[in-house]
Parts: sequence; C-alpha cells; structure tokens
Amino acid sequence: MPSSSTAIFHLLARQGVHFGLSLLLLASLGLAETVTGQAAAGSGADKQSQHQTLSEAQINELLKRPLSLEDCLQIALSKNLQLAIARHQRDMVAASLAGSYGTYFPVLSINSSRKASVERTIEVVDDVVTTRATRVEVDKVATALQQKIPTGATLSFINEIDRDTDNDERLQDRATYTYRVELAQPLLQNLGPKSANGAIRVASNNLKIEELNFETFRLQTIFAVKSAYYDVIRMRKIIGIHQAALRRDSLLVRASESKVMAKVATRRDVLSAEIRVQEDQAALLNAETDYQTALDLLKEQLGLAIALPVTIAEDTLAFQPPPLEEERWIKLALENSPALRAAALTIEQRNLLASLAGNLRLPQIDAVGSYSRRFDRDTGRDPNGSGWSVGFVVNYPFLDRARAAEAEIARLERSRAEEAYLALQRQTVLSVRQIHRNLQNSIARIQVLDRNIAAAAEKVEFATTMFNMGRASNLDITDATEALLRAETAYIEELVDFHVQFALLESLTRQSFLK
Repeated sequence: MPSSSTAIFHLLARQGVHFGLSLLLLASLGLAETVTGQAAAGSGADKQSQHQTLSEAQINELLKRPLSLEDCLQIALSKNLQLAIARHQRDMVAASLAGSYGTYFPVLSINSSRKASVERTIEVVDDVVTTRATRVEVDKVATALQQKIPTGATLSFINEIDRDTDNDERLQDRATYTYRVELAQPLLQNLGPKSANGAIRVASNNLKIEELNFETFRLQTIFAVKSAYYDVIRMRKIIGIHQAALRRDSLLVRASESKVMAKVATRRDVLSAEIRVQEDQAALLNAETDYQTALDLLKEQLGLAIALPVTIAEDTLAFQPPPLEEERWIKLALENSPALRAAALTIEQRNLLASLAGNLRLPQIDAVGSYSRRFDRDTGRDPNGSGWSVGFVVNYPFLDRARAAEAEIARLERSRAEEAYLALQRQTVLSVRQIHRNLQNSIARIQVLDRNIAAAAEKVEFATTMFNMGRASNLDITDATEALLRAETAYIEELVDFHVQFALLESLTRQSFLK
C-alpha cells in the first residue's frame, strides 16, 4: 500500500486538475476578473485625466518657477492629503476583492489526534487473582482537501489513517487507510452561481462604487484647487487696484499742497487727500494679509508645506463666455456624473444583497454523494468493503427572526438607495440650473462693470483736469477715484466668480468650457 505522503500527493494532483476546471468554469460565467484588472480600472481615473500625477523631483522642479493653474492641479493630484486618503480607501477595497476570490481556492486541512488508555482486567485462576494492565494507543490522522464549485457545491477529498496498538499484541499494531471523495450540492439555499459567487460579486461592486467615489473626490479636489487658485489671483489683483489708488491719492496730496502754497486751495483739501491716502494704505494692508491667507489655503489644497514659499504665475482671467446651454449641461451632468453612476450601482448592489438575504431564508436541502475505499496496511485488502453512498441533508430553522430581519433590512436598504439616487439626480439638476442663472448674472454684471470702470476712469481724468484748472476741489477727485476703486474691485470679484462657476460646472459635467 502507498504511504500517507504518497496518498496526499495523489490527492493534491487530482485536486489541481479539478481546481483548473473550476477556474475555467468561473471564466465561462464571467467571474474570473483579475484583481489587477480591477485595480487598473481604479487607477485609470488618474491616467485618463488630462492632469497627470508627478514625482517629487518633478514637483520640486515646478516649484522653482511661478505656478500656473495646470501646475497647481498636477501638484494637487499628486500630493493632496485628502485625495491620498481616498486613494488608500479605494486600494483597500481592491484588496478585499482579491480576498473574495479565495472562495475558489482549495482549502487543505490536516487534523491529528492521539488517545492513550489503560485497561485493567482481573483474572482468577485456581484461586489466584491476577491483575493485567493493557495500554492501548489510538492514532488518527485526517487530511482533507475541499474545493468550492460555482454551482454552490463543495467537493471534498479525504484521506484518513487509523493506527491502533497495545502492549499485549492483541491489536498487533493495526493500521488502515480510508480514501473518500464527497460532493455536497445545495438544492435550494445557496444553489447556483448567483449565491455561490455572492461574495465576489459584492466585493466587485464595492470596488466599482469606490472607484466612482474616488473619481468624485478627485473632481471635487480639482474644483477646490481652482477655487483657491482664483482666490489668490483675485487678492493679487485687488492689491494692484489698491496700489494704483494709493499712487493716485499720493499725487493728489502733492498737488493739493502745491495749490495751498499757491494760495488757490485750503488746508482742508490737503487733509482730505491725506485721509484718502491713509484709507488706501489700510485697505492695501488688509488686501496683502488676505492674499497671504489665500496663498496658504492654496498650499493646503496642493498638499505642500504651509511655510514653503510659492509664487503664482500671472493670470489675466480672460473673459470669453461660451454659449450658455442649460439643457445640454444638465444632460452632460446626468450622463457623466460619477456620483450618480455610483448611486445607480449602489441600487444594483442592494438588489444583489436583498436577493442573497432572501436565498438564506430558504430551507437547506443538500444532496450528498460520496465514494470511499478502505485498505489494511499489512494485507492491502479492503476488510470493510467500499462503495457509493447517497443522501440528503435537510435543515429548516422555523421562526428564524434573525434572517427574516436581515432580508427586511436588505429590502429597505434597496428602497433607500433608490430614493437617494432620485434625490441626487434632482440635486444635480438644481445645481446646474443655479450655475446657469449665476453665470447669466455674472456675464451681465461684468459687462455693466466694464462700462462703469470706463466711465469712472473718465470721471477721474475730468475731475483732475478741472482741479488743475482751479475749477474743482480735490473732493471731486476723491469721489471719482472712490467710484473707480469700487468698480474695479467689483469687476474682479465678479470675474473670479465667473471662473469659479465654470469650474463648478466642469466638476459636475466632466467637460471643459473655458479656453
């Protein structure tokens, strides 16, 4: 007879053939998706984007020069801390999918036991009492190899070795080998590929949902970087506006002083001009502080050290509005939104979970068939016979409230997912409509403010000319310069809001609109 190790080798060989057939069956069912393929799909969001991730060396090279908006986006997609956390979350879900495929990997188990007992017997021969102690040892080794099949069945290969010995030569070191092949096929509960592959399908859907959630977070990060970048540009342009106002008012102070010396103006004119200069200096200091704050917030979005010196390239914030197409934008948002696609996939996931929970409420009826042979180590004969056996395992727990509750919870979760999808869909439409209205308002206001700036600049020039001719006081000039300052500031604020609104629209539609 073969030794125990040889028997296990043959079992493994046969199991390997069966495992290969199982994988072929999995592929035919469309379930043999490789985890690397899933991970590649997840990381594809970065690669498919027009903004590529950068290495540390590339980032350090970019930081040597003023950063453009595209530079900021690339750095943020490479170093943003919250995005990195979301990426790790996606990768952990991918690892869970890899683990779910372990359902179809063979499980090898080895159990060994040894029992020793002493049997004492008393014999009386010719009135002589004799006590005999017999030590009995029973050794058992069981090796089992189990393989799950996509039909829900479990195929088991079992090898058992029993060895009995004693010190009285009664058992004569007897050893037997038992080989058994067993197939257990569910007929109701856990029947079929849908139930058997439930864990894989759930893990696969979880990864797809997490990939879409990551894409949503990536788009939100891009929008946050654009908003922070535009805020830096806004504050820098406002600083320029206040600097220009300070220069104008400083010139007015000198002109007023000259007129006082020429006896054509009063000290009141000089004081009014000096007050305007002080107000300009205070406004400039506030703008510079706000600029540094905006720069820090941008560095936070980029994932850079807050103390790291960063400069931003000049940006004119061009005003070239494309056609406002509300219906087209809504259609794009509904078609391209990863959040909506994740919500739709969540409904599918809840349907699957509800189906699996309902299946567990069915009675357990398993058909079990096995074939076994038993051999004596010394004679090689089969002392107890061999053959086939077929039976059924039936189990139905009545009044199983736990599983009933799980099925009801799964049904409610499905309803909640459906309502959440509808709510998100409505919110997406509302957001696009609000963006459309905001852009209409911004475009109209920018055009009005552009005319206001031209009129205010002309008013400043006229008031200055009249002041130089002695036909107006510097109050006319300060009123005109204040109106110009308000118009220029409002124009920059509105122009930045125009770009921010389009950045938000791009995050919802995944389309670019501004050149």
